[in-house]
Amino acid sequence: MNQNSLNRLCEHYDSVFMSPGTIKAAKTAVSCCRFLAESIVEDKIPNAFALVRPPGHHAGRSSACGFCIFNNSAQAAEAAFNFGADRYGKVLLEHRALDRFRYFLLHIYRILIVDLDVHHGNGTQEIFYEDKRYFKIFADI
Repeated sequence: MNQNSLNRLCEHYDSVFMSPGTIKAAKTAVSCCRFLAESIVEDKIPNAFALVRPPGHHAGRSSACGFCIFNNSAQAAEAAFNFGADRYGKVLLEHRALDRFRYFLLHIYRILIVDLDVHHGNGTQEIFYEDKRYFKIFADI
């Protein structure tokens, strides 16, 4: 996209500004967060903290908002939720001789997302509002 196309696109969204490198930067941020989540689930690392730009907590399932293009924390949570099922679930279901306990160990059931921003993460709320796997606390500090 050239700059004129990006400017026209930005006119449709409140407080979303884009330059020619924005989408690449946003995709890289999401990839980083997903990689860290999968690395934790694979037990390659004990924990992680991703300080990435552009931010993500205002971006919803199908819209950019508040300087956020994609929702990094939601993408990371989905990567962790789906990790066991995507990589091992089908194989384990096809081999019923395997212990059921092993199957359940490969799945993440709940994730806590702590949003340290002073603004409400409306995009994260919209994405996970009906999802019981996501523990929600919303408070103004």
